[in-house]
Order: sequence, then C-alpha cells, then structure tokens
Amino acid sequence: MPRRRIVAGNWKMNLLRTEAQALVSEITAMLSDEETRNPEIILFPAFLHIPLTVALVAADPRIHVGGQNCSDKPMGAFTGEVSAAMLSSFGCSHVL
Repeated sequence: MPRRRIVAGNWKMNLLRTEAQALVSEITAMLSDEETRNPEIILFPAFLHIPLTVALVAADPRIHVGGQNCSDKPMGAFTGEVSAAMLSSFGCSHVL
C-alpha cells in the first residue's frame, strides 16, 4: 500500500482575517493547478480563523482543518481552553 502524502501547515498566532483568507485562496489555487495526485492538506489556523477557513475549503475534500490545541477536558471552567467537541462543531477533523 502506498504511503499517504500529507502536507500540514500550522499558522501559529499569525495572520489577520484578510491575510488568512488570502492564504487559503492561494493554497486552493495552487492545488487546482496540480495533478490529481495532490497530497492531503491539513491547515491549522489560529482558533479565530477556523470558521472562515472551514468555509473557504468546504468544496475541496483534500483540504482539512484542525485546531492547534485541544483540552483533555470535555467542558468546564477552564478559561481559554478549547474542547475536542468544540473543534469538531466548527468542522475541524484534526488537532495538533
């Protein structure tokens, strides 16, 4: 069985909304120009950019979106934390 080709990008705490939108547009344009054996792409934007990124890549099944961080707690009084269920509810399929 051939290995899956995966390219993942962690944006860390970078990019404003318009910059995030431009980056996703550039990535999707590059993929449309490539041959069909493109790798699976996983984008890890800053938490605030997850909804925008999910919406922008929704039409391309090769591109997935993930969270940069995920709490081990399902819910509760954990200031600033994000649960797996929260990430999933925004369309994330991966987490760093």
